[in-house]
Amino acid sequence: TLNLRFNGIGLEGAKNLTNALLDNETLTTLDIGFNGIGTQAGEYFANLLRHNKALTTLHLSGNDIGEEGTQHLASALLQNKTLTTLYLYANFIDDLGFQHFISVLQHNKTLASLDIGHNEIGPQGIEHFADVLRENQVLKTLDLRNNDIGIQGMQYLASALSENTTLIELNIHENDIGVEGTQYLKNALQRNQTLMILDFGSNHMGDQGAHYLADALQQNHTLTTLDICQNDISPEGAEYLANALRQNKALISLNLYENRIGSRGAEYFANTLRYNKILTTLDLHGNQIGSQGVQYLATALEQNETLTTLNLPRNTIGDEGAQYLANALLYNKTLTDLELYDNNIGSQGAEHIAIALQQNKTLISIDLSSNHIGPQGVQYLAKALRQ
Repeated sequence: TLNLRFNGIGLEGAKNLTNALLDNETLTTLDIGFNGIGTQAGEYFANLLRHNKALTTLHLSGNDIGEEGTQHLASALLQNKTLTTLYLYANFIDDLGFQHFISVLQHNKTLASLDIGHNEIGPQGIEHFADVLRENQVLKTLDLRNNDIGIQGMQYLASALSENTTLIELNIHENDIGVEGTQYLKNALQRNQTLMILDFGSNHMGDQGAHYLADALQQNHTLTTLDICQNDISPEGAEYLANALRQNKALISLNLYENRIGSRGAEYFANTLRYNKILTTLDLHGNQIGSQGVQYLATALEQNETLTTLNLPRNTIGDEGAQYLANALLYNKTLTDLELYDNNIGSQGAEHIAIALQQNKTLISIDLSSNHIGPQGVQYLAKALRQ
């Protein structure tokens, strides 16, 4: 493995490096991201991919390769039989450059992971790509985050996902997909039987979109990890999702970072945690839960025997909320990771947690950074650590 990120090697450096690696038989991973190597360097790396038989992972993110450089790379990948992972994040590829990968997906038999995020790819590029994705039997991981897929692009992609039987991980974070686009995704998830990891954060889906995904979760038996952070989900949307998790038997990780489910939304999830036997990770970072919401969750944790990770930073739970969680830790035997940073917890809250830690033998990691614990609170925690 060779990592040369952020080294300003430029075009000349890229030329020298690729020439040196033409016959190299030991290097399997090369990271040359964010070096400003430009379009012509795409030709140098294409030549490398035609001759090198050892390289399996290539990072070219943030290098201004553009459409022309991408064309060179795609042409080389038609011949290459070694590379399995390619990162092209932030390279100004756009729809035209993206279409060069259509032939790659049709003929290449080794490329299993492609990161082409933040490349100004819109519905037109997705339309042609989706046609090939339906039948591709190799690609397992696809990263399209921070593009311009929109509603129309999501319709094309969802249609392909309904038929694809290979893709395991998909990242379409921040693509302005909206509520209507989420409905297309719902239809795909109800049919797809292979996708396990989905990042759908920052797509303006709101409560109606949460309703669509909740419907999908009641029928989908494959998805294990779902990220729907920053999607303007309120208590109403939280209720849809929480109810779906009572029936879903596959999802083990749910990320609701920086939505606005509030204490009522926390209550819905707390009720679900009493019955759900599958979910192991729940991220409610920055959801305006407060001490009341934490009380609901803490009561559920006294009974839950599955959840191992709970993220609650920036929820203003205060000393009162810390006490509720501390009481739960006296009974809970499964939680190993608890995130509580930036929660306005003072020395009193630290004392409650310290008392719980003296009895709890399961918790491995607790994050109390950016609170107001002070010297007295640290003294309480230090006493707990001695025992």
